[in-house]
Amino acid sequence: MNRREDGAPQNHHEDRGSLLYALGAYDCSSILPLLIDLVIDGSFEVSRQAHALVSSIETEVDEQTWNACAARLRTALQQVVPDRQPLVAELLTLFDAEP
Repeated sequence: MNRREDGAPQNHHEDRGSLLYALGAYDCSSILPLLIDLVIDGSFEVSRQAHALVSSIETEVDEQTWNACAARLRTALQQVVPDRQPLVAELLTLFDAEP
């Protein structure tokens, strides 16, 4: 187990926002479902970084993945905490606007 300098266990969940930021230079279409989950369930920083990555995907995504992500967003819109609703709604608009 990794430990911080003070001896406490390292919480790698805190590092996810930085990792997502670093992925900005890459095509993240292959991890689209994971990014959708992180927008919905991630911490404040993680959800915003994941949202930015989803919004920046420019490559084609297969129809099955696209539809599954859109369905996940529709379900989540009714269940997420209030500060997440604008992010989910914005992505859902993007998903519904595409053929």
